Amino acid sequence: MSQTLSQSNAPGGLPGQIPQADQLHFQPPGITPSQPAPPSPATQLSPLCLRKEVSAQVQGDVILGLQKRVECFILFNIANAKAFQHLLKSTVASKISTTGQVQQAQAQIDEVRKNGGRIWLPISHVNIAFSAAGLSTLGVNLATDFASHTAFLGGQQADVLANLNDPVINGKLSTWKDVYLGKKIHGVLVVTAHTQDSLDKKVIELQSDFASSIHVLARVCGRVRPGAEEGHEHFVPTVIGFNDQGRTPGSDAVSPSVILTGQDTTPPSWIKDGSFLVFRELQQLVPEFDDFVQTTANTFQPIVPGITADAVGARIVGRWKSGAPLVLSPTHDDPVLGNDPQRRMNFDYSSDLGQVACPYAAHIRKTNPRKGTAPANIPVDPHLIIRQGIPYGDEVSASEKIAKKTTHERGLLFACYQSSLENGFQFVQKLWANNTGFPFNNTAAITTPGEDLIIGQPVPGSGRVIQGIRPNDAADPANTISIAQLFVVPRGGEYFFVPSIDALKNKLGL
Repeated sequence: MSQTLSQSNAPGGLPGQIPQADQLHFQPPGITPSQPAPPSPATQLSPLCLRKEVSAQVQGDVILGLQKRVECFILFNIANAKAFQHLLKSTVASKISTTGQVQQAQAQIDEVRKNGGRIWLPISHVNIAFSAAGLSTLGVNLATDFASHTAFLGGQQADVLANLNDPVINGKLSTWKDVYLGKKIHGVLVVTAHTQDSLDKKVIELQSDFASSIHVLARVCGRVRPGAEEGHEHFVPTVIGFNDQGRTPGSDAVSPSVILTGQDTTPPSWIKDGSFLVFRELQQLVPEFDDFVQTTANTFQPIVPGITADAVGARIVGRWKSGAPLVLSPTHDDPVLGNDPQRRMNFDYSSDLGQVACPYAAHIRKTNPRKGTAPANIPVDPHLIIRQGIPYGDEVSASEKIAKKTTHERGLLFACYQSSLENGFQFVQKLWANNTGFPFNNTAAITTPGEDLIIGQPVPGSGRVIQGIRPNDAADPANTISIAQLFVVPRGGEYFFVPSIDALKNKLGL
């Protein structure tokens, strides 16, 4: 059975995000977004009970996620700032989908489904965001307005070179596409629709609206996976999340100040109800991952007779393909558990401090510790993100399966939102996923746990050694697997600020 690389909580799945149907091509055992326990009622913000001003001001993808079957990220450079600002205010700002409009669209979808309808409603959305270079071009005083947001000011290229370990050769990012290098990208238009034809028409309309005030650098597009794979990431099934089938109970609470800017501080007022967007194009080497888990299972056979590739994948991810958490079902997949939206998210690792059920290095444990250290003193709430995104590329071909090698690029167009890049994406990738010693106080790891094998990036020049993947031998120092190859390859990205509707019209527009 083929695997699919999918992340759940980090740059391909980060901690505590409110997931959407952002599937990956990887389908290794249930790599699905993981959620922390909801914060206390005093800090909860329910997307369905947002105060009206937030619902009308926050762009739609930030909290709830834009409904979509196809999606395009239009990366652009501002060629004429004055013309752009005029067109933004006079024409485009009114076309930007708000959280309230996403709520209304979801209500329409729910009504159709309640009555047994299976049609796809003609819903399309548009959001817009700007890089630091883009805001500077529009006259924003970055040093004053974004003084504390150093990762945003430097841009993603500088951040990954300094902090995140994307592959480098001779000081240059070796896997990044040229369009992402330098500070060429000023902004991104996020466009979604129910059909490719509708998407294409909306893209043409927006480019016509901005006319010669922008230069389109790239259109990076994706779509939900076909047939039985719909709702699955290329690496694993995405079994939870807020999508057109409804929200997972208990998954819609998040502290507003963790996701939205300007909630706890006053200056500058125009950034209130905005958010920082991380966009990453992540290639997924699906045939290679499938081959790796099968080979590893074969290696384990003399010690663990009957172990399957699915079981190895589950221990790398932390979930089975059904979405059932390994910590609740350590020896076998449990589709009933995996299909129960309450039970599959209602767990932590406080009863598994010795990694007997779930390895420390499992993807969803590395990116969301869930009381899985001794003592359980790792704060999680400040590092939550809301993850959106969509797969791109074709399904794995028969020839690729036979050759066990990727020949057609596929993966995830990863997008996540947070009020601070340093506390959100950067923190989780650098200090959790990439950190060989995390989770800390790992009582059973004779050697260090190792990186997250899905999205962890090793120190340049080193391979990855992961401890505890083989079942039944949690404390055995020889229970390690080594792998140099990355299964998720970063192809580039950028950091953006997503302004409120008021900021688009009255701060950035003229």
